[in-house]
Amino acid sequence: EPKAVWAQTYNPEGSGYDDSGAAEAIVEMDNGLSIQYSGSFVGNRYDYELLICGEKGDIRTNRSKVWMRKGGAASFEEVPLLDLPEGEELRYPPAGMRTLLSHFRDSIEGDFKPETSGEQNLWTLAMYDAALQSAASGEFVSIDDVWRRI
Repeated sequence: EPKAVWAQTYNPEGSGYDDSGAAEAIVEMDNGLSIQYSGSFVGNRYDYELLICGEKGDIRTNRSKVWMRKGGAASFEEVPLLDLPEGEELRYPPAGMRTLLSHFRDSIEGDFKPETSGEQNLWTLAMYDAALQSAASGEFVSIDDVWRRI
């Protein structure tokens, strides 16, 4: 679980946003792990790259391909992709929506909890609120302080 967040926001050169179009954040977790986040809404609409670094290796994707580097390896290797259900191979926004909505419908009709739920992700909203407060104050903001206000 997240414990505290520090964030700063800024508006990169060439941004069409009136305010901040990018952010950097550090999320401290209860177990002592720290996560660094860097994101921007400024750039070409189709530019995308996600890199996740972990203690046992790294994963990188550009939405079309996925690469993995196991801990200690010098380079990434491409990961073969699974065949996707019909509709999943389309570009966003339709990409993934058919499966997501079908799962949501099935969870209601079958009376089971979906894979992810709003209840499970309330901490996401708390982290976002803490990041906004941190960007304004320049200080780490405790998730517990945000929960008390909700």
